[in-house]
Amino acid sequence: MEFLPAVRSIPDIFEKLYGKNKFLALLAALMTIVIPIGTTCSQLLAFAKIYTAITGLPVSVLVIIFAIVAFLLVLPGGLKSVAWTDAIMGCLMLVFSFLTAFYALHTAGGWSAVVAAMPADKIAFPSGMVSVGWFTVWLWMFSALPGSLTTPMYYQRVFAIGDPKAARKSLLLAAIVSFTAILWSAVMGFSIHALNPDLASENATGWYITQLPLALMVVFATLITTTILTTTSSTVQTACVTVSKDIYQKLSISGRNDNCL
Repeated sequence: MEFLPAVRSIPDIFEKLYGKNKFLALLAALMTIVIPIGTTCSQLLAFAKIYTAITGLPVSVLVIIFAIVAFLLVLPGGLKSVAWTDAIMGCLMLVFSFLTAFYALHTAGGWSAVVAAMPADKIAFPSGMVSVGWFTVWLWMFSALPGSLTTPMYYQRVFAIGDPKAARKSLLLAAIVSFTAILWSAVMGFSIHALNPDLASENATGWYITQLPLALMVVFATLITTTILTTTSSTVQTACVTVSKDIYQKLSISGRNDNCL
């Protein structure tokens, strides 16, 4: 396919392949918007569950507060504000990730102590990768893979670059950072399990924050907040573009400017 900045979403691709068809465009837009909206809701809930342990505020109140913050970040500048905040906060996240992972391993007694505290079936390789059960693994595959391939977020960012070579480099860097994030999650998860084996997995982050010294608590809380905020702002902006351009503009009043970019 020709590298065209005009192609920013799945509906755009369908239009290039099959021509203009309002029903097909609407169906594609509605299906692709499911992932951004679902991700936004899950991120808001994740933030609320983590910070209710620190603030004492109800989950519903924290969801509303964080939603307002995320929308205020996106609405004034659109994609440009999201891109810049993602870049700046991404650098902070990398630094804070190394600090928190090192401290978690240290407090858990080192890697050998963490490995000894983990159940053998969960830390063994490669069997540990499917310790949650094949049914859950298949659910993840059929939700994460199609969602990653169809989310407008990636198309908007890749085609906004304008240079195929730069786009390839950005995708390679994204893959490296994603792999680093997976390693960080594993180290943190194993370390927290070693510190508190009876803790429910969904409460692990909230509990761990309360165990940290004040200075490191601020660092870790900043890491979690920036991670969730950048994801939420990106999905909100993506959903905004899909609704305004692929549904409202294309299907009802074609020709108007897209104010969401």
